[in-house]
Amino acid sequence: MNDPRPGPSLPAAEAAPPGRGRPSDGLATARRHRAERPLATRAAYLAEEVVRYGVMAGLVMVAGVVLVRSFLALFAEPRAYPETVVTTLDGVLVVIIVLDILRTVMSHLEGDAFPVRPFLVVGILAGIREILSASAHLTLTSPISPGAFRQGIIQVGVGLGVAVALGLVLLVLPGGGEEGRRGS
Repeated sequence: MNDPRPGPSLPAAEAAPPGRGRPSDGLATARRHRAERPLATRAAYLAEEVVRYGVMAGLVMVAGVVLVRSFLALFAEPRAYPETVVTTLDGVLVVIIVLDILRTVMSHLEGDAFPVRPFLVVGILAGIREILSASAHLTLTSPISPGAFRQGIIQVGVGLGVAVALGLVLLVLPGGGEEGRRGS
């Protein structure tokens, strides 16, 4: 094999554990090891992969439905335009979160290590979503009670705190949380 690393060349199964080394080694090695296992174990692995691909298909469908419904709602009620814009933005952020989860599942299926970065990004997006939702509610609600105002400000503060804290964690991680990505 053409192994760019110094030292004696080892077969792919010995050169690097799944998820390490060359990008294609992890999945190929895992499949080669699975072929050597008993039938019941191979059936369990196959069932696991079927479930994972089913989860991925479900995530794509959820993202598509949320996106289509969000944009349909935007144009359905022209008089309620401010509320529908907020609802559409909320839906788009949910789609981005779902797609980030999908990318994490796909990365895991390809044999990479389970990355931390997508989960931090999802948390940051959830904090931003909370800020937008609470501030829109405060802005669009006509007479607002002091209790509702206080609750809205707390929601904005919590969303901001979550987004800033997770952003700082993302910055201090080695490689910006990219440890599970290829090429690192």
